[in-house]
Amino acid sequence: MKRIILLFFLLLAAVPAIAGNLKVIWDPNTEADLAGYFIYYGPKTQPQANRIDVGRQTEYLIKNLPVGETYYISVTAVDEAGNESLPSELVAARVLGDLEMTLEAENMPVKTVGSARPPGWGLWSNGYLAQTVNFPRSESYRFILRAYGSIAAGEWSKAALRIDQVAPQGGVITVNTPTYAEFTATFSVTAGAHEVAIAFINDLYNPPEDRNLWVDWLKILAEPGDIQPPVISNVNANNITASTATITWNTDEAGDSQVEYGLTASYGSSSPPDTTRLTSHSVTLSNLQPNTTYHYRVKSKDAAGNLATSNDFTFTTLPDVTPPVISAVKASNITTSAATITWNTDEAGDSQVEYGLTASYGASSPLDANLVNSHSVTLSNLQANTTY
Repeated sequence: MKRIILLFFLLLAAVPAIAGNLKVIWDPNTEADLAGYFIYYGPKTQPQANRIDVGRQTEYLIKNLPVGETYYISVTAVDEAGNESLPSELVAARVLGDLEMTLEAENMPVKTVGSARPPGWGLWSNGYLAQTVNFPRSESYRFILRAYGSIAAGEWSKAALRIDQVAPQGGVITVNTPTYAEFTATFSVTAGAHEVAIAFINDLYNPPEDRNLWVDWLKILAEPGDIQPPVISNVNANNITASTATITWNTDEAGDSQVEYGLTASYGSSSPPDTTRLTSHSVTLSNLQPNTTYHYRVKSKDAAGNLATSNDFTFTTLPDVTPPVISAVKASNITTSAATITWNTDEAGDSQVEYGLTASYGASSPLDANLVNSHSVTLSNLQANTTY
């Protein structure tokens, strides 16, 4: 079955809660046998490089994308027979971050040895450009330098990206092109105001050889941290018996596993947390009451500590149609008029003893309705020297 769906709109947000993410929202498909949707996304050269099965939901947050990159997105619908529709039209979106600023070389307030070279600035004699930047948080930042260099004595120009006059590890760039190109470095910066400098560090002037550096701009981007919880889908109760049920679900990123459950939506019980991080989760609940409806919800927490909690679901245990297995039946503490009967069962049950002078019995003890695994009933008013 082929069907066509239209992408409704693409919502981009550049606030701290969802920096580095793209939220995709589309019109639902209304056909009765719809099974769900796939999202395809990737760069322009590979717009279908990644696929996500999002179930039947009609909005989805693609997380932890590189800031500053443009992604192309499409959506397909899938029916219950597994037939996939043609993709929607591609939508392009640029990933924004918490911090995104561009330092234009010719406008940077500190300039040492060099001169204007439109559209940027030329540096020689180990000159540098500098500007104070306020970094909002202590974290990893991405620096993109647009520059070109020259080669002399077999070595290309080198630029050092310095924070307060110190080049961090990974901050030295070999500018190995005679025309403008972009070069990327990533390193951590502490929160607060810092001087950011672009320094030319390997000047050489030995006519006719002359090594210089030309800079157009430096872009600074905040790399998004993982502040989004896992997305929970496909929550199901399986293998239900009179006393057990297995709860399964999926998450879009690895997380731990826990189930809250109880007779109401207030729950009251929970499974022990399974700290193994998985995307396919399975938790078995035991010691349940037969023929009883339970409420439950699932929880998964990712490596960054972001917790996701599902909606409320229910399942009903099966009636208990298997009798207890009785073992270790004994008569003890026998006197002329009394005897104590003990036994064990493999599951909790009530207690009662039938007794008499033949295997037809004829008498029985009062029913003890307490559910136990180890049973004890005392028979009294028995006849002396009599086999029961």
